[in-house]
Amino acid sequence: MNSDELNQLFGSDNGSELMKAISAGDLTGLQTVNQNLPGIENIKIQSLDATMRLLESDERQIKLLNMLPKQSIASNIHEYMQLVKYGTENGLFMGEGEVPEYSDTSYKRKSILAKYMGRSGQVTLQATLARRADGKDPLAAEVESKTALLRRSISRNLTNANSACNSLEFDGIWKQHFDGINEIYTGGNTLDNYFNDPCVIDARGKALDDNLVQEAVQAVVTQRYGMVTTLLAPPVVYKDYVKRYQDQKRFIIGAPGAISGATTGQSVTNIQTQLGSVKLESDIFMDERLPKAYNAPATGGSKSPSSITVGTTPVASKTDTKTRFKDSAGSYCYAVSARNSSGESAMVRLNSVAQAVSTTQSVELSFTITDNSYPATSFVIYRTEKDASADSQYYPIFEVTASELANGYDGAGAGKIWDRNRMIANTHSAMAFEPSSNLWEYLQFGPTMKIDLAMTSLSHRFSVVNFGTPVIYMPGKVCRIINIGSVIV
Repeated sequence: MNSDELNQLFGSDNGSELMKAISAGDLTGLQTVNQNLPGIENIKIQSLDATMRLLESDERQIKLLNMLPKQSIASNIHEYMQLVKYGTENGLFMGEGEVPEYSDTSYKRKSILAKYMGRSGQVTLQATLARRADGKDPLAAEVESKTALLRRSISRNLTNANSACNSLEFDGIWKQHFDGINEIYTGGNTLDNYFNDPCVIDARGKALDDNLVQEAVQAVVTQRYGMVTTLLAPPVVYKDYVKRYQDQKRFIIGAPGAISGATTGQSVTNIQTQLGSVKLESDIFMDERLPKAYNAPATGGSKSPSSITVGTTPVASKTDTKTRFKDSAGSYCYAVSARNSSGESAMVRLNSVAQAVSTTQSVELSFTITDNSYPATSFVIYRTEKDASADSQYYPIFEVTASELANGYDGAGAGKIWDRNRMIANTHSAMAFEPSSNLWEYLQFGPTMKIDLAMTSLSHRFSVVNFGTPVIYMPGKVCRIINIGSVIV
């Protein structure tokens, strides 16, 4: 409606005056450049909030990285010693005047590599001359943002990184735990050794409960002579844990301090076990395994690997005595992406008609790939939840290297993969341990640093870098609870 129409409606020039009031209320000087206006639009001052509103994560949510004790190291190769055994325990008793039997203490020399991580940013020279509303120097603010991004990226990789899948990555906590547990055994299938170890407890899709915590503490203390004072898990694990107790709260109406002065809900910060109190800690970036759509695009840009090629029978059920589908019989759909140091390829669904799996079967997967200029180093296997539709979310359940696929993974023949349901879709892990520098550290081959890059144009370019790696000195004294779901029983 224009001013003439408003004049007809309100009479005389009242409509024009009303139009001025309306336009003055929502126009800014930027919208009226080079216009001759009768009102106050061109001299109106904008109100600009000086506080920057943070839509990203903040430092308070980075728990695991802050929890790790930091040690500066003098080289990117760090060596350390493990005392494996005090000696043998034979020949305890002896006769009068005899000498006890001799036994040697057993040691093992270990090493670990620090890896190189960083994020880069730039600010134009002109931008550095501008005054920000929040008063911060533009270049300093950009350095702060890239530092926060780097710390979050490191946090996301602390548990799941795997140098076997990408040689540029450090070995995350789960990979070091896997390798450390397997060093306890001599021979045998490494996957069987790990998933059958007393310090790997399988929740099988059930929510965390006190029994699982008791078992974890018992395993560390009695099997590996360690201590447990902390349970670390993603927040969703504790959300489902406290649901068990929320309905048990009772409010007595009319009693002193009831209802009007009561706090509803439930918060658990410690779990008391027979062998001591266990503090609950959480990190939203720990064990992060985000789902994807079956047709998710590539994440590595022009350097993404090729997508996999689906064969004639990409998914098939096989009779298997080692299957863990015994309590998860149902129908499943699978998808696969190829991965390299730049990112993942586009997702490719292996079956759009769900594969039925019985309690005595596992699933055999097969696919091929024709590499482009940026070869795949590993393959991420995704699966739907039980009996979900083919268009549902797909969750990463495990990752295999290119050589593991070529040789056959988890009992499968060459070029094939068996899914024995060792890991369940849409579940999480927790770790029970005693956090101290004797158990684990974050080794830094130099602290987090800002490196100024050559100024080849009117732009300040820089990188924020960190050279380091997490290390678990005593993997056997960490208990991992796997496949924690949301089923409350």
